Amino acid sequence: MALTYDIEGQSGTVPYRATGSLRWQHGGGRYVASLRVKVLWLSREQTSQGTLGASMLEPRQFTDSKGQGSEARFDAAAARVVYSHGGQAPLHPGMQDEISLYFAMARALEQQPGAPWQGYVSNAAGQSLWTFAALAPSTQETPSGAWPTQPMRRRPRREGDTQATLWLAPGLHGLPVRVLLQHGANERVDQRLTGYTPLPALGA
Repeated sequence: MALTYDIEGQSGTVPYRATGSLRWQHGGGRYVASLRVKVLWLSREQTSQGTLGASMLEPRQFTDSKGQGSEARFDAAAARVVYSHGGQAPLHPGMQDEISLYFAMARALEQQPGAPWQGYVSNAAGQSLWTFAALAPSTQETPSGAWPTQPMRRRPRREGDTQATLWLAPGLHGLPVRVLLQHGANERVDQRLTGYTPLPALGA
């Protein structure tokens, strides 16, 4: 599945528009997922690769092209996450990365609609505990049309945490038709679905 988005954002005092694509492929017990955002001639891609467990995704590698590039490796045997820029941290049960999170929450919605979600989430530099509360179901207007959704809102644990709201659509396998991220007073990203297309199975 490939989903495309229109993005409106603000960085400091500068507003901007961008496009994004969220991709998901799986097969043979493995998955590859990525998010690519493009602003004019600049782009950033984050990729998650891992395995599909019985009830959850199990990331093995997360990469981020920002700057010089960085990655996190999830070592299940040693129960640790190793970061390319140095350092390591515990690999908590059910831990996700910033891209696999979208698909883990989609699975959770299908298995237990309206339930809260909590788990550790890692990027390429570190990890933190994320908790999402379910809001009242609502219809979300997007460039691709109106979608019945289950909104999920992150509960920040401390000052400086990114605020996030995901509008997950049961009619789109629980994937987000809108994502709103807010960091501080002047960093904001609002992405809305413009379309989606199926992709072949991984390895096909």
